[in-house]
Amino acid sequence: MTVSQALERLAAYEKQAFAYNHASGVLYYDGATAAPKGSADVRADTLGELSRMSYILTTAPETVEMLQTLVQARDRLDPVTARKVSELWRDYEQTHRIPQEEFVAYQQLVSKADAVWHEAKERSDYALFEPYLQRIFDSCRRLAEYMQPDKDPYDAQLDRFERGLTRDTCDRFFAALRRDLVPLIGQVQAHADRVNDAPLHRDFPVAIQREFTDFVMGVMDIDRDHCIVGETEHPFTINFSRDDVRITTNYHADLVASSLYSVVHEGGHALYELHVGRELSRTCLGGGVCYPAGADISIAVKGTLFGAPEAKLSVVGGSAHLARILPPQIQRDMSYCGTFITAEELHDKYGGVTMVVDTLEELMPAAMDKARELCRRGPLVLRYLKACMNEQEDFQIHRKDELEVTYTRYMARHADFKEGVSAFLEKREPQYTGQ
Repeated sequence: MTVSQALERLAAYEKQAFAYNHASGVLYYDGATAAPKGSADVRADTLGELSRMSYILTTAPETVEMLQTLVQARDRLDPVTARKVSELWRDYEQTHRIPQEEFVAYQQLVSKADAVWHEAKERSDYALFEPYLQRIFDSCRRLAEYMQPDKDPYDAQLDRFERGLTRDTCDRFFAALRRDLVPLIGQVQAHADRVNDAPLHRDFPVAIQREFTDFVMGVMDIDRDHCIVGETEHPFTINFSRDDVRITTNYHADLVASSLYSVVHEGGHALYELHVGRELSRTCLGGGVCYPAGADISIAVKGTLFGAPEAKLSVVGGSAHLARILPPQIQRDMSYCGTFITAEELHDKYGGVTMVVDTLEELMPAAMDKARELCRRGPLVLRYLKACMNEQEDFQIHRKDELEVTYTRYMARHADFKEGVSAFLEKREPQYTGQ
């Protein structure tokens, strides 16, 4: 298989994989929000078959050949494609070690368990859910041993959730939280009578709360054409692409703050996902990623790439944040050309990142060391120092973001905008006409 053929196969693979994931996600969301209670078994069977199709696609010989071809040609790929290949290869490496029937059975189990959990939660009946919890625990342990037999099963599962995270890191993190939060909670409880929260427990009809939810989402500027809100027992957010993000909430007539907090919280997730780069939508990189140029302190793994590729898509954006970590001439060159810079170069030449570590395994310990160093400072002085520096800085970032959106809207009126997006998706050079 040639590199050109492999790239064509990659585009077809991404389209098919997204379709399976989208269908599965919509079924999950429907089951958690609106589906009849008696539909759990048929939904689990359907999700099981969709997972089987996804498994077959991921482990197919032609998929493996495509990935191997692109892995070998990594130095010739653009940074986004190279990252896709890296993530898809990692997914294959873990998935193909799991027997197909075990993979499918797990998807069916968690689907059925989710329906039982909702019922158990409503009835406060832990015994109803306990057998499913045990089966999930046993299955997760087996899956971890298939995927990473040389790791502690818990560490293997943590690594799937947060790359490089370990049980030891979690233990130290939660020990620090326990040390500081338990006394604080005790102090709050000891003075609970100082706050009168009775107004929050008045009767607020659910219909009015739904209207309030719409108001809050409007204030947060959430695009309602691409984000809806449903109702479920425990609120969550699910995203399929930047064009389809869904949040949920739960209403209590005598506790209006509960839904308010969940809408704000889940709405924050939605804003994150709704602004993923258009060029990454419907790919394995389509989940929201933090933009490190907006961070006060950033620690990166060697080889990490920073850049603003928006110009390659005929999009006006990325320049405001990039200007925080690069000199003006370099930032403008990268913005105009859509090029990238490595973490090492950004650190050594321009001081654009705080620290660079050699491996992914070193990233979390380095971040925790920096967090502990910050925690040794007084929380008040850090709060005021950050506020002071934000005001001292050219802190019109919101205005700059608004300008980028405005000029992207101007650009979107032109044929060159459509050509830029189409060329990127079709992996060809754009043919601009100035129209």
